[in-house]
Amino acid sequence: MQDAQGARETPVAPLVLDGHGEKILSQIARPDGSLALHIAGPESDRIVIWNPERHEIVARFSLRK
Repeated sequence: MQDAQGARETPVAPLVLDGHGEKILSQIARPDGSLALHIAGPESDRIVIWNPERHEIVARFSLRK
């Protein structure tokens, strides 16, 4: 695919939230191209490091309430 300027778009792999009531509170782009996501759920929060280019979760950190 190409954008309006004719440049190729980089495909982005979707990240699906797997819990009911979860939402992304914040996201930060990291220097290596991955994203650090703060995901809040009804029972606990977590930090997920997501690499959209490789379609993988690099790390997960659980934060108990």
